[in-house]
Amino acid sequence: MVRLSFDEKPQMQALARTRTGLPATAGRPATRTHDYVRHGTLSLRAALDLDTGRIYYACAARNRHQEFLAFLRQLARRFPTQQVLWSWTTTPPTSTARCGTGGRPIP
Repeated sequence: MVRLSFDEKPQMQALARTRTGLPATAGRPATRTHDYVRHGTLSLRAALDLDTGRIYYACAARNRHQEFLAFLRQLARRFPTQQVLWSWTTTPPTSTARCGTGGRPIP
């Protein structure tokens, strides 16, 4: 049995600095420019294997159910013969989190 904890970070901004900063020198830290160019948003989905600590992830340009199902199918192909037990939060990270496991207890 594989125990996976799922989380997602939707609408991350893909940013790039307009110029490279100055490198660090003796007694002075590296610098960065204050301005940047936006390149849209990305959605990150990740699953942590609770037994091995390995992380499985996927980035998508959109945050729809099709991308979520594609990520689940990708993980199902990775573990074709093993039972997968899911755990994920059902509330925003700023509120008190509850854990959803699809009705199955986590051992």
